[in-house]
Amino acid sequence: EGKTLRRVIRDLDSTDLIAKLSSKEARPMRRAAIQAAGGALSLPSIKFWKTKKKKTNDVSKTVSIANVRPSSDESTAMRKRQTKWRKKVFWLLLASHFHRQIEAGWRGAWALLSLSWLSVRISTGACVR
Repeated sequence: EGKTLRRVIRDLDSTDLIAKLSSKEARPMRRAAIQAAGGALSLPSIKFWKTKKKKTNDVSKTVSIANVRPSSDESTAMRKRQTKWRKKVFWLLLASHFHRQIEAGWRGAWALLSLSWLSVRISTGACVR
């Protein structure tokens, strides 16, 4: 069900993880994150140009992606519930890790600053690519 995964994520030492991501040994991992983020940034523009249709009056040439794979009302409702719970669990775990950083004192503050700096470095690198 995911109970074990949530327990592992909850028990994760986020301060140590952030410190390792900031280290020199994690440079390949940061580069991979920059490449992944750069690829994700370019996807919307690729999708826009691929889905841009020529202006025609012929409706039969356009195909809606929503009609390609049918889905029942029950499966749609289940997907919505799963998405709702997934978001709720994500925010609860994020809040618990944030509170742990605050409770850790200076080490936690340093970890939050390092995480902010890593975010800036990765996003800037992704935008430059």
